Amino acid sequence: MSEGGGQIDFTRYERYLEEGIAFDEPRPGVLRLQLTRSDRWNAIPIRLHDSMPLLFAEIAEDQSVRAFMIAGTGDVFSSGGDVDEGMKPRHAGQLALLQYTAVRIITRLLEIPQPTIAVVNGPAIGFAVSLALHCDFVIASENATFYDSHAAFGAAPGDGYVVIAQAALPPAIAKDVLYGGRTLTAAEAEHWGLVNRVAPREQLEEEAFAQLARVFAMAPLAVRMGKMFANAELRARAEQTLNMGLAAELLTIMSDDFNNAVEGFFRTRKFTRDWKGR
Repeated sequence: MSEGGGQIDFTRYERYLEEGIAFDEPRPGVLRLQLTRSDRWNAIPIRLHDSMPLLFAEIAEDQSVRAFMIAGTGDVFSSGGDVDEGMKPRHAGQLALLQYTAVRIITRLLEIPQPTIAVVNGPAIGFAVSLALHCDFVIASENATFYDSHAAFGAAPGDGYVVIAQAALPPAIAKDVLYGGRTLTAAEAEHWGLVNRVAPREQLEEEAFAQLARVFAMAPLAVRMGKMFANAELRARAEQTLNMGLAAELLTIMSDDFNNAVEGFFRTRKFTRDWKGR
C-alpha cells in the first residue's frame, strides 16, 4: 500500500486488503484499486467481491479522495470473479446473500459522488466488465476486450453488464454480447459509447490522468451534482434490472448444466458444450 501524494488516509482501507489487490495514490487525491494477480488473470477474490458495497460507501464518505480508479496489471484487466473461489455451487441462503451483494456493488459504485474511472489494460471478462463499464469514465488499451462469460458457464447473464448493455447498445448488439457469445473489441466498445477513449498501452495511464485533470478543472460541487443526475436513470435501471436478472442467474446457478460446466472447467480449464437443458 502506497501513499503517493499523501492526501489519503489509507488506514481506513486496510480492512479491504486481500491477496491480489493493492491501494495506492498515483496522483494527489486519486485512490487507485489495482488488481495484481496477473498470474491468475487478475481474478477478483470473493472476499473483495463481498466487501465492495462497504468499500464503495467508504470511498463516498472520504473527503480526501478526489477520484477513484480501478486498474488491472500485466496483460489483463480482470477475468472477473475467482472461478476457484466464487463459482462453486452454494446453498440457497448463500445465493440470496450473493444476489443482495451483487445489486449493492453496482448501485454503490454509481452512488460514489467523486469521479470514477476504469483503466482497462487488456481483456475484461464477466464481473470485471460490470465494474469497468459502470465507472464514469473508461480508458481502454487497443488490445482490451469485453466478454460476458455467464452463458458459457451455463448461467443466465443477470449481473451489471445487462444494465449497461441495455442502456447503451442497440438491442441486437446487446443480445449478442449477453448470450450470443460475442466479444467486443476496444474499438467496438468506443464506437458504441461504452468507453471514452482507446489508447496505445504505453499511453493508457497518461490518458486516464488527462481525463481526470479535465474533470478536476471543473467546479467540484457542480461535478458531484451533475454526476448525481447523470447516474439517476442508470441507478434506477440497475435496481430494477439486477434484482430480476440476478434472480434468473441464481436459478441457473442451481442447474445441472451450471454445475457440470463448473466441474468441467475446474478439470480442463475449458468451457463445456455438453448441455442437458436442466
